[in-house]
Amino acid sequence: MIQNKFYERFNALIAERGTKVTWIAKKIRTNAQTVRRWRSGETLPSAENLMMLAEIFHTSIDYLMGLSDERSRKQ
Repeated sequence: MIQNKFYERFNALIAERGTKVTWIAKKIRTNAQTVRRWRSGETLPSAENLMMLAEIFHTSIDYLMGLSDERSRKQ
């Protein structure tokens, strides 16, 4: 399921980089509670927020959503 893949990969990327939820929220102009909901798998980010998360983590939206196992973005 896409939602499960997203939250698994999102949490892994946060742990790998040691990124704080509050920093992510500030960076993409949302609140920390929204980011916590994404982390728990309760909700998915909007398309706009997915683009910003992909930028933050230097990965593709397809990777974040579990549609590809390739982490790097295509140029």
